[in-house]
Amino acid sequence: MKKNFHVFFVFALLALLAAPSAAYTYKHIYLSSNGETVVLPCDGTADISASDIVRNFVIYDDGGASGNYSNNCRGVALITAPKGYGIKAWGWMKAESADSLHIKDDRYNTYMIAKFNGTGVNSQRDFGPYYSTCDGMNISFITD
Repeated sequence: MKKNFHVFFVFALLALLAAPSAAYTYKHIYLSSNGETVVLPCDGTADISASDIVRNFVIYDDGGASGNYSNNCRGVALITAPKGYGIKAWGWMKAESADSLHIKDDRYNTYMIAKFNGTGVNSQRDFGPYYSTCDGMNISFITD
């Protein structure tokens, strides 16, 4: 049984669609309050930006908070913090060993901060915190 990964984000001063889709999806999501959640599309991009009052939010795979994620997916979150802020990402993952999570600095894939595979659906893998060097971050969840 597949489980979800969860990524938690906090914006730090100075320095984070419920059903799978057969077609590529692009969705802009504007966050205006703390604690909001984003569900990645199975194949596609969630372009996430936040108001300057948002300090934390959660990203789920395409299964949502309590559902199972889909096979053969590549969901991407392109995250933009308000100007003058950076991004801190941490969380946990329960996924098959061939599934992976990639965290990249800025929205344009220039520098890989972290890349790791799941360890099995019955074991939880914690990760982070990881920090951006700018106001953007790129997170991809790739399933076999």
